[in-house]
This record gives sequence, structure tokens and C-alpha cells, in this order.
Amino acid sequence: MLVDKVALGRRIKAMRQNLEMTQEEFADRLNCTNSHLGKIENGKGGISIRNRSSCATFMSALINSL
Repeated sequence: MLVDKVALGRRIKAMRQNLEMTQEEFADRLNCTNSHLGKIENGKGGISIRNRSSCATFMSALINSL
């Protein structure tokens, strides 16, 4: 299955901004560098299944705590 890296990056960036988190804060949550997160958000870098799962788990935990 092909992933539209640009669209995925935009969605991740929008989620991060909605949480009012910096790239560095969000990257820490995903256990990656803020440089790599910037590449992901700009569609220039890939995101591993592990980081996708971490992102989804983190977002789910936040939603469940509301």
C-alpha cells in the first residue's frame, strides 16, 4: 500500500499544532528527532510503522483523557 507522505505529514503537523506542541515536544513523544519530524511533516521523510503507532497511541490517550 502506497502512502501519500505529503498528506500524512500535513495531518501529523495539523494534529501537533492543534495540541499547541512544538516539533521538539512532539518528536520527544514519538521518540525521534525534531529534524526527522520536520521531514515527515514536509513529506520529505518517511515514518516507520512504530512511529505511526506511537503517534496514534499518543493521540488516542489524549482524546480518552478529555
